[in-house]
Amino acid sequence: MLLLNKPKIFDVDLYGIGVLAVLAAGTFLGALRPLDDAIAQRNTDCDSALNQQQSSAGELKRLEEVAKQQKLLAERLSRTPDVLRGNPGMSEIVRRLGILADATGLVLNELTPGEVERSEYFSHTVLTLQLAGDFPHMQGFVKALQDKLPYVRVLSMTIENSPQGGGALCRAYIDLHVFFPR
Repeated sequence: MLLLNKPKIFDVDLYGIGVLAVLAAGTFLGALRPLDDAIAQRNTDCDSALNQQQSSAGELKRLEEVAKQQKLLAERLSRTPDVLRGNPGMSEIVRRLGILADATGLVLNELTPGEVERSEYFSHTVLTLQLAGDFPHMQGFVKALQDKLPYVRVLSMTIENSPQGGGALCRAYIDLHVFFPR
């Protein structure tokens, strides 16, 4: 086949150029395009790894802060005294309450224990005290509770004038939250 009436050598050259063009296109589509896709996938993977690394770095900083806070709290906790360590138990607490009432000039008329609740590390209950005396002695009793019995907390306190013996005497009802060893 002659194109434009040229010698056959030109036809061979055109066929050769055509074959080379097909080979080049095939190479591009068969080899270079998958390489481009692989490079694009690798770039996507690198971007996601970089994002993950940045988020991991943020998480690591947050965890380092948590670890610092935990060390700080552990240090503060180690300096906190264990108030239940020296706690003598319920019977001794009741005895000491009677001694405190006598020492502050009050009369302990009634002591009513509540139901004992047990937790993993300690037990606790509510004691209701009925005391009689004058108001300054009541204040002294509450102050002595705070100073001498750190494992006893005042939940509520009601003071009323006593109908006996004049206006200086009063009656107090005190609810105490008492903690003691299990």
